[in-house]
Amino acid sequence: MPDELQDAIQRCLENDADAFGEIVDAYERQMYNLAYRMLGDPEEARDATQDIFIKVHHTLDTFRFQSKFSSWMYRVAMNTLIDYRRRWLRHPLKRLEDLLATDRSHPRATAPQPDEQVLRNERVEAVRVAVAQLPVKLRAAVVLRDLHELSYAEISEVLGVTEGTVASRLNEAPGRARQMRQL
Repeated sequence: MPDELQDAIQRCLENDADAFGEIVDAYERQMYNLAYRMLGDPEEARDATQDIFIKVHHTLDTFRFQSKFSSWMYRVAMNTLIDYRRRWLRHPLKRLEDLLATDRSHPRATAPQPDEQVLRNERVEAVRVAVAQLPVKLRAAVVLRDLHELSYAEISEVLGVTEGTVASRLNEAPGRARQMRQL
């Protein structure tokens, strides 16, 4: 952990309000990207990101300096996002409305593009949709590994599972994604 971030954490624990801003600045983009990949909705991701930082602020005193702060932060984020997913799944009508709104808010480009770019965009969209349809446990492992480039050990710490379980989930995800595309 960079010394200045460790210093900011220590100052935050001593009730220095400006110090928490340094933590937010260091992790805001990563936490938003994680929230967006897990929730699939920009507005929900913004709300979830704020909630992540609120929880980090309220639970910062539980951080032990023996582990990496980023792993602790990702664990708080994943727990928050899992709670968001549960809430979202309890309201299927709102979920359907959100999906329809999302489809309308991302229209296909009407301007002609080179064939390669069109194919690339289609592949990226297919992967995004496939990942979004994975069960939360598999999606979390994929997002943390492929998009946030965490190691198996870091993912294990964030998710609170063994490295073997992380490997298993990452091996299972592509097959599950293919199955879901065929349905």
